[in-house]
Amino acid sequence: MTRENFKKYYKPGKCQSVDEGMIRYKWHHYAQQYTPAKPIKRGLKIWMRCETSGYTNDYRVNLVKHDAMSGPSLGERVVKHLCKPLKWKGHHVFFDRYFTSIPLLQTLESYGIYGCGTIMVNRKGFPAQLKNPHLANRGDAEQMQHNNLVATVWNDAKPVQIVSTTSDPLGDGPAQRRIRGGDVIIIPRPPAVEHYQKNYYGVDRTQQYRSKNPVGRPSKKFWKYLVNFIFEISLINAFLLWVETPGTRKPTKHFSMVDFNLYIAEKLIGDFSSRRRSTINKHEIISVANIHRHICAKLIRPRGRCKHCTLEGRRSDTYFGCSVCNVHLC
Repeated sequence: MTRENFKKYYKPGKCQSVDEGMIRYKWHHYAQQYTPAKPIKRGLKIWMRCETSGYTNDYRVNLVKHDAMSGPSLGERVVKHLCKPLKWKGHHVFFDRYFTSIPLLQTLESYGIYGCGTIMVNRKGFPAQLKNPHLANRGDAEQMQHNNLVATVWNDAKPVQIVSTTSDPLGDGPAQRRIRGGDVIIIPRPPAVEHYQKNYYGVDRTQQYRSKNPVGRPSKKFWKYLVNFIFEISLINAFLLWVETPGTRKPTKHFSMVDFNLYIAEKLIGDFSSRRRSTINKHEIISVANIHRHICAKLIRPRGRCKHCTLEGRRSDTYFGCSVCNVHLC
């Protein structure tokens, strides 16, 4: 439902980015993945399509072997799936080298979608002349073009390979770089690199919002983390739409997303109030005098957690319990 509403009530901007997001989850689950290069190393992987502002237009949970998109060319199929609503609308989509391939850019262009992304030099179709270019100075670049597809190798701190159908190969812009000693130099930067660096951070910005404004509490059940993720991106999208709405007046000068979440919580609570209920002494419920009234039997209910073990801080699942109290007891 949230995926449909994200697309229904907001017209996406021209530039979109596709990348993977992570939900921190350390317990065992078949969908858990380990990515040592990411800030969140263990968790559930989410494929996301976001704008540069951090607005999430679409997402998909990666269920690994139970996912219909799993297998070879996974990155290519993820981009095609998330970009289906963008066909024939002239959007520019940015992604990293995990997703990028020459056939993917050609397919997207046939759908009226323009793509740009870093690429590995061993990808099929990448020009052999650009695999080992001679770039002596920082800012040097070499480019090759085939129809609308432009392959660029730019020498920054190290060579950067980018393929794009979004930019003209001509018209280098300036880029500032700090060198040893603290001095700042200006080096030329090809249009494809500039376009990529300015628009490929939508998913990263969403992750920053999530890390600063987490929702939920630690749990062993993975579905709770998925619900918290959906709730988090819903709040982020609501905040971004509220900020971008013309005529919006902020209650305070520095109204952050934390203030927005508190405002939403106060409106949801409203005038509700409740007195704290008195606790029942568990020793009064079951005593030696009335213990014969309680019967230990196999419950009709599905397997559940033992009430006594839960109070002791342990986890134990059982089919048995007290048929009178209708609680699980191991």
